[in-house]
Amino acid sequence: HDDLVSTVCFVSDGMRVVSGSNDSTLRLWDVENSKSIVKMAGHRQPVCSAAVSLDGRTLVSGSWDWTLRVWELPSGRALRILDGHLGAVRGVGLDADGRQGVSVSEDGSLRQWLFDWAIEARAEADWDEGARIFVTSMAAAVRRRGGGKAVRPGEEDMDELMQTLSQSGYGWLRKSGVEAELLKALAPG
Repeated sequence: HDDLVSTVCFVSDGMRVVSGSNDSTLRLWDVENSKSIVKMAGHRQPVCSAAVSLDGRTLVSGSWDWTLRVWELPSGRALRILDGHLGAVRGVGLDADGRQGVSVSEDGSLRQWLFDWAIEARAEADWDEGARIFVTSMAAAVRRRGGGKAVRPGEEDMDELMQTLSQSGYGWLRKSGVEAELLKALAPG
């Protein structure tokens, strides 16, 4: 960022963080490497609030420009601009499934937002690159448990990973495909 950071929130996977700044931008960060993954620009004034959906695929930000913006993660693509407040949007929040939001403004209002646009139905598949960060996280946990040596993930590891994926919007992935990606992540070299 080119100015002070005014808001920060974790993505549910614990591996990424979103920050908003007085420079009017947001950034998605990889926590482990402390590297910015994507920069999101669009607000015309400082960003003062942000919230990420439980599945980690949607970000809502509030700004001194009186608007909320809805972003797709991890791409950073702007999806919607929401207006209606007559002052800076100082706080935003999302419900568990990301279909409703709430915002508060310096104008004294609290607004509820219903995100009723179509949610994409997904056919069962072996893999989606958006789930990579969850597999990488599980591979790191398996390696730590094995003291850095090559260890095969157990059934409990796979159950935990599949539950995490399901809660994060990837419940349509087949266990066999996810396990294949986890084994690749654990392979030496």
